[in-house]
Amino acid sequence: MMMFEDISFFLKPTDTSLANLAESSWGEQLLIHTENSGLGFDEQEFDMAMVVVEESRNAPGLESGFLSAGQKIREYLYRMFPPDKNIRLLDLGDIHEGHEPKDTYFALRKVIDLMVRKNKFLFIIGSHKDLIYSQFAGYQDLEQTVNMVCLSHVVDISLEEAPLQRDNFLTSVILHQPNYLFNLSIYGMQEYYVNPKKLNLIDKLFFEAYRLGEFRDNPRNAEPIIRSADLLTIDLGAMKYSDFPAQYVPMPNGFTSEEICLLARYGGISDKLSTLGIYEYNGLKDTMGLGASLISQIIWCAMDGYRFRKNDFPSRSSDDYMQYHVLLEDGKYEINFYKSKKSGRWWMEVPYPPQKGIKFERHTLIPCSEEDYQLASKNEVPLRWLLTYNKLF
Repeated sequence: MMMFEDISFFLKPTDTSLANLAESSWGEQLLIHTENSGLGFDEQEFDMAMVVVEESRNAPGLESGFLSAGQKIREYLYRMFPPDKNIRLLDLGDIHEGHEPKDTYFALRKVIDLMVRKNKFLFIIGSHKDLIYSQFAGYQDLEQTVNMVCLSHVVDISLEEAPLQRDNFLTSVILHQPNYLFNLSIYGMQEYYVNPKKLNLIDKLFFEAYRLGEFRDNPRNAEPIIRSADLLTIDLGAMKYSDFPAQYVPMPNGFTSEEICLLARYGGISDKLSTLGIYEYNGLKDTMGLGASLISQIIWCAMDGYRFRKNDFPSRSSDDYMQYHVLLEDGKYEINFYKSKKSGRWWMEVPYPPQKGIKFERHTLIPCSEEDYQLASKNEVPLRWLLTYNKLF
């Protein structure tokens, strides 16, 4: 069976004239699905892929703004020079609106499923945040629980029963059956926009929500949080308007362009991350092209991080790691810490209850920072360790 046989029906080729832009920059390293080339690419030819999704019918009042956005973004992306000559990106083309929104969601889910199974990192450029639910649903048939990190200034959960929309997609994620969501982290939250009841719900589920100010205090602490994720989503509405004017709702505060690129690079470095979704781009407000240019740089920075992947997830018996054992609260808790000699990155181990079988075993080694080890050495239980412990026990 050809690699793209199951998904070719959903994918529309890019404009051939745009493909010509890549000749003097990306050159032969960028593979592009056009009318002429089709999808006749072998899976050995590329490492990463991208797809643009046009669907805005579940964004009441904000339906317009994404028309031809993919073309505008490609105009900037194709002019760039690749971060590494050995990493090849395939532009799969566009997924246009289906007969109903659920048809578009299904198409995206099938594309994600194939790319993840083939171990290809996938960029998703989408109109509105309701598509994040499809990004999550793309992992449904992989028979494993997953972690999700959302870079967002709000918590998109509905406190009442409501159909799927851009401002409540997390409700569908959390309630999805079968349930394969292990952990959810909201990163970059601006608390004055968040109903306290939503934060209470996050706490009850042992999920995580980090304020923008916490990121500003120590940006490097974002790396282990993103390193734990299987899927990462970027809500461009969480950015400062002066850095990203192509927003539907202008925000005076938020991530800067440098910060969002740093976070994307953390995603690229992560050995675990397999999809990165970028949402909420309003092309109608992007009169100077700054938004499309920044999205291109986000993709570039994630690719730059990808080339530095170390594949150093700890093996408990390997000599490639330094191990530290800490007892806390008079022996109530014990934590094994692992530090990679290859990358200097840290993990902490949560004891695994045997009655859980193997369902959650991949989550017992949690990415962390050296600060977490220092905290444990002072007889304080690291928050992320405790949250995972509570979910398992």
